[in-house]
Amino acid sequence: MDGFVLTSQGFIFLLAQSVFQFTALELGLVATAYVLGSFIGSMGFGKIADVYGRAVLFRTVPWFVAVLSIAQFMSFGSLSWFISRFLFGLAIGGDSPIAQAMLSENSPKVLRAKRLVFLMTAWFIGAIAAAVCAYLTVKADLPWEAFAAIPCIIGLILGAARFNAPESVQWLRSKGRNEEAELSRVRLGIELEEIKPEVKAVDQTALFKPRNLKNLTYLSVFWICQAIPVTVLLMFGPVLIGALGTSSFDTDVGQLVLTDSFFL
Repeated sequence: MDGFVLTSQGFIFLLAQSVFQFTALELGLVATAYVLGSFIGSMGFGKIADVYGRAVLFRTVPWFVAVLSIAQFMSFGSLSWFISRFLFGLAIGGDSPIAQAMLSENSPKVLRAKRLVFLMTAWFIGAIAAAVCAYLTVKADLPWEAFAAIPCIIGLILGAARFNAPESVQWLRSKGRNEEAELSRVRLGIELEEIKPEVKAVDQTALFKPRNLKNLTYLSVFWICQAIPVTVLLMFGPVLIGALGTSSFDTDVGQLVLTDSFFL
């Protein structure tokens, strides 16, 4: 869902430009809204999940994305598009850490690594799917709204798949709800010795203490060097390639699919 929604932004910019007539500044602000929402969502939803449980948001976010995918068409304009992109980013950014936590905490040891690898691979599969769907939308001569509404279908599918997802065994044990934790453990096929104790939260200001600055700097630089190029390439790739005026839409899509496949 994350990879599809992020990559689809660039194609929406390209396909809907004749409707919105956005300036370069407005396009930049709309894209920034998604990134800002992701940043806030990843921090805020993580805190909520620590207090109220992983499953609540894990089950709810896909339905929110589905509703938002339809609600975004109620009003057109730079401000309404900015708000909708921010809300998309908020939902997708919040879902990412929760999904990773659920997959890690609710997987048997023998399957945990494979599932986490598949989760990361699915991100780029979603990005490739967005490019293919954009291509099919153009070839079928469908309006851009048809393409922009596809996240609704993805949200409904994921919402149905997650509807009965069990709560994190680790989280339940940390809250003293041992009976519920045992039911979830048995249902998920996790051995008792595989369950790790919940790590107590620490003051985040401790990250900036001298003894932690070296590790913090390394991790920050690593993720920045990875996240910025990928985000720019996937979100603005269609617009940048189209602006060159040297290729057709078919070629643009082919180049982006090839690029996304390289990440796989």
